[in-house]
Amino acid sequence: MKIKEYTLSLFKKIEISLISILIIILTNIFFYILNFEQIINTTKKISKNVKNRKFLYLETHEIYKSFINIKDIFNINSCFKNCISLKIIFSYYGRDVSVIGGIRILEDKSIDGHAWLQHKEKILFESTEKIHEFERSFEI
Repeated sequence: MKIKEYTLSLFKKIEISLISILIIILTNIFFYILNFEQIINTTKKISKNVKNRKFLYLETHEIYKSFINIKDIFNINSCFKNCISLKIIFSYYGRDVSVIGGIRILEDKSIDGHAWLQHKEKILFESTEKIHEFERSFEI
């Protein structure tokens, strides 16, 4: 029984990693060929069409942890790119999350932007205190 559980666990990790790689590559292509509005619309369409409810047994943190390991290999540091990729990945695994974008004005009067994931009103994988520094500007 333990071998079967280990094999399933290994299979899940490999699958999540491969899906993450594919979506990271796809997202990077989006950012080279599409404008901001097209990225948002394309992300919405893909997220709507890839929903797969048979994967609800996977834990959200398993998916996120795997993605973080893969995105570090690709050296992707953009919170917006990461959120777009994660929205599509989570949609594939049956999770409905939103990408929220916000801005804040820094002391030197420059503007800083940030993107994060949210499920309903719950902020995912971020410090609530940090997020509340930003004024929401869009949601995908």
